[in-house]
Amino acid sequence: MQNNLIGQRITKVRGDLSKAAFARALGVEPAYIGMLESGKGIPGKTLTELMCLKFNINKDWLLTGEGEMRREEADRVGKELAIYNNLKGDPEMEEILSLLLERPQDKGMVLKFAKLLKWKREIKEALEGPEIKNIIKEEEG
Repeated sequence: MQNNLIGQRITKVRGDLSKAAFARALGVEPAYIGMLESGKGIPGKTLTELMCLKFNINKDWLLTGEGEMRREEADRVGKELAIYNNLKGDPEMEEILSLLLERPQDKGMVLKFAKLLKWKREIKEALEGPEIKNIIKEEEG
């Protein structure tokens, strides 16, 4: 059953390409692609890596069906999750998150603003930190 599911995902990766063109891109025979797609085998590690690299496929999705099909989608979701986790608990940042959800078309601008706000806070924390206070004492002293 698992082989058949991987085969279905390989068929989806191949898309509109013929089996011959897909096989040629991966350096294998079309009959081997047909065997994989019909669930009569699973690709080896090297072929899996090559397929993921050449067709920008998320390896976890190919092997298990979990996550996004395309790597850039998986990367994007991971980055957005990291941003969300960084925003939680901060009222200003939570407001930015709600703007992102309400106005996805403005996402680039909103994310740039969020980064600027974060940098501003990091600079403020650095300026209030003990290292700066010690430097100021040395300069005054």
